[in-house]
Amino acid sequence: MNCGKLSPCKPSKALSPRTPRPIDTASTYLSFFLNELVSLGLSVLMLRSGVFGRVNALFGIIGFALMMVFETISSFLPGTYLNAPSLFLSSIGGLCLMVWYFLTIESY
Repeated sequence: MNCGKLSPCKPSKALSPRTPRPIDTASTYLSFFLNELVSLGLSVLMLRSGVFGRVNALFGIIGFALMMVFETISSFLPGTYLNAPSLFLSSIGGLCLMVWYFLTIESY
């Protein structure tokens, strides 16, 4: 695209909020889903073992479950990526996961 003084460049539609996210493909959804599924299973194992605390495992279960729901909703329902309910799910899930990471590090 030739953008000179005589021909102004038009803004790209790739960054428009109405277009879907560029990462919404089957392979990226599958990788996020499998990562969150395995981490959810790890948190359940942490709950059953006596090594980690119960609070640590519960934060992991809640956080990974919410992030799994967020990824599924934002990938398969068009236009819900930047809606308030999906952002609420991702923010609560993200905060729970931050606490889970810090509690996991602290337990070593």
